[in-house]
Amino acid sequence: SARTFVILTIFMVVGDLLMLLLSLEGAYYVRFETTWLPATEEFHRLDVYLPIAAVQVLALPVVFAFRGMYQVRRNLSRLDEAQRVFGGVAVCALLTLAVVALLSRDFPYSRALLAMHWLLAIPLIWAARMLQHWLHGRLRRGSTCSTRRAGSRKFVRGPATAGIDDTRWPQSAARIVQRRRRRTLLD
Repeated sequence: SARTFVILTIFMVVGDLLMLLLSLEGAYYVRFETTWLPATEEFHRLDVYLPIAAVQVLALPVVFAFRGMYQVRRNLSRLDEAQRVFGGVAVCALLTLAVVALLSRDFPYSRALLAMHWLLAIPLIWAARMLQHWLHGRLRRGSTCSTRRAGSRKFVRGPATAGIDDTRWPQSAARIVQRRRRRTLLD
């Protein structure tokens, strides 16, 4: 239904934004709190990166929406989704750099941190989307194919798509369900 689609889309947007912010915090931790990278001359506090986070929180949903990434598609391969996420994050990164460069006089941000942030954002957003697609599939299967206690009926396509005569629809549907049950018992 339309209401379910809106709720699932909201969860997708929230998941994307959470993974984006998590990648910024993770990149900050790697850059300034560990010794994995060479030490920098100046130490930046995390709140210095809030303007970048604000621009990205505004830009990412817009970029993903324009790229059609909030439309739930069936049978989308993992590689296709990874390509879509990579392209969306790349456009968002370029848009963020352009906006920040236009609005600030200087660029006081660590380039290594920004590169790590965007490289971390891609797998995190992709993983969150894979989880969401899996959940969407489970919800879709649960609402159309599972047996329910009241009535115990399975989903069967209507007479227009199955080529079954309208007058005999209930009897024909019952026969189709019985045949499918027999096949599954024999397999």
